Amino acid sequence: MLKAIETLGSASASLPPAPPYFRFADETEARTAFAASGFTDVSFSLVPQVWRHRSPDDLFDAFAKGAVRATAMLRAQAPEVRDRIRAAVRAKVETLKSGDVYLVRVPAALASGRKPG
Repeated sequence: MLKAIETLGSASASLPPAPPYFRFADETEARTAFAASGFTDVSFSLVPQVWRHRSPDDLFDAFAKGAVRATAMLRAQAPEVRDRIRAAVRAKVETLKSGDVYLVRVPAALASGRKPG
């Protein structure tokens, strides 16, 4: 989804500055932020997850309606650009069909720590 926005999206779509989308999915960045905030015994892992969609359009719809930054990025695009992004995402998701569902791998970064005191 995000690759399609990056590749097909309009450069004229402006949003306020924000940290990198996957900032805390980077283990070094997550550990550094935890340590800077006084946490100890920091652990980090990637947790495998799979989203199961009934339609190849469900992934686009999830981002268009429920992912704050991605929703804003999509809304900032011209309608014809959004249509191209939707088509690209649909084409990719269609390759992930398994039986009557579409399986989209979406691992989650999980970091935790202990705050002394």
